[in-house]
Amino acid sequence: MAKPIDILVPELGDFADVEVIEVLVAAGDTVAAEDGLITLETDKAAMDVPAPESGVIEKLSVSVGAIVNSGDVIGTLMPEDGVSRDAVEPAAPAREPAAPAAVSETETAPRSDRPAAAAPPSMPPSSNEAGFARAHASPSVRKLARELGVDLARVAGRGAKGRILHDDVKAFVKSLLSGAAPGGLPPLPLVDFAQFGDIEREPLTRIQKISGPRLQAS
Repeated sequence: MAKPIDILVPELGDFADVEVIEVLVAAGDTVAAEDGLITLETDKAAMDVPAPESGVIEKLSVSVGAIVNSGDVIGTLMPEDGVSRDAVEPAAPAREPAAPAAVSETETAPRSDRPAAAAPPSMPPSSNEAGFARAHASPSVRKLARELGVDLARVAGRGAKGRILHDDVKAFVKSLLSGAAPGGLPPLPLVDFAQFGDIEREPLTRIQKISGPRLQAS
């Protein structure tokens, strides 16, 4: 009889007590392997917890604002066709030789439309909505790109099958900033915005607090 498998938080390195900032699926949803299930935010970046394999989400035991650590169980998944990869592991080697060819075929199509993130001198706002929509990226990566004004169609993905990762977006921004300001970022002027009228303060994420001043300075 098929059994559901636990969905675990991957290794988070030196980070502990990491907050859940987004829940991307619900119980009953069908997911593919490596699909993002929840988004975590550390002091340095946001990251998705991927589905361990294809199947149906039976239970999700975390919500936005929850605190998790490496190895925590965040829910259970019933594998596709009721059989987990562990159960069919002996047959896996027979299918493995076909995997590299499938990856190379899918990598070439999206990357042919996407120039390498080499030397553009400045970072324009993301106005290429068609290219942005075609980019192979998770919802949290798309959110980060919109916050930073990055056109995902211009970012080369280094993940599986050309998937764009958080690090790819940050590397793209870093390359632009290093080309636009070789001597470093200028100091930000302090402005009292209250002099222009009523102001309203809204909380920012860690990434917004770090990237906002840097992008304004650039």
